[in-house]
Amino acid sequence: MKRIKKTETTLAQGGGAVLPMNKLFLYFAIAAITFLFGGLIAAFFYSGMQKGFQKFSLPTIFHANTIIMIASSLTMHFALLSLKKDEMQQYRYAMGITFLLGISFVIFQFLGWYELTSVGIKINSLPTGSYLYMISGLHALHFIPGIVILGISFAKAIMRDYNPVEELLFSVDANKKSRIELIALYWHFVDILWLLIYALFITHLYLL
Repeated sequence: MKRIKKTETTLAQGGGAVLPMNKLFLYFAIAAITFLFGGLIAAFFYSGMQKGFQKFSLPTIFHANTIIMIASSLTMHFALLSLKKDEMQQYRYAMGITFLLGISFVIFQFLGWYELTSVGIKINSLPTGSYLYMISGLHALHFIPGIVILGISFAKAIMRDYNPVEELLFSVDANKKSRIELIALYWHFVDILWLLIYALFITHLYLL
C-alpha cells in the first residue's frame, strides 16, 4: 500500500498523466481508420493515372449528405456545450437532432449508391466507381457504430428526464460525461473524414 502511494506521489510530482483506457483505445482506433482511408485514397489517385479511369458526376445526394454532416457536427458540438453547462434539456434536443441527422446520412448514402447504379456506375465497373463504392461504403460502416452509441446515449438521456435522481447522479458523474465527450470526438472525426473524402472526389472527378 505504501509503495502504491509512493508511486502516485512520484507521478504527481513529475507531472505524469495516464490516459483513460477508453480514450486511449479511441485514439488508436482513429489512427488505424486514418491509415486505412489514407491507403485507399492513395490507391484511388494512383488508379486515376491509369488508362480507363472513368469520370462521372457524383450523386446529388452526396452533396446533400455533406451538408448533413456539417450540420450534425454543429449539433453535436452544441450538445457537448449544453452538457458542460448542465443544460440537460438543450442537451437532449441537440443529441436527438444529431441522431436523426446521422440516420438521414446513412439512408441518403444508400439512395446515392442506387443513383449510381441507375446510371451504369456499378461496384464491379471501372476503377473509379469501385473505389467510390468502397471508400464511401467503408465510411458508412465506420459511421454506423457512432450512430448506435449516440442513439443509446440519447435514449438514456430521455429516460433520465423521467427520473430526477438518475439525472442528478449523471450531472455529478465526470466519468459518464467524459464518455459523451468521446462520442463527440469520434463523431467529429467521421464527419471530417467524410468532408475530406468528398473534397477529394470532387477534385478528382471534376477538376483533374
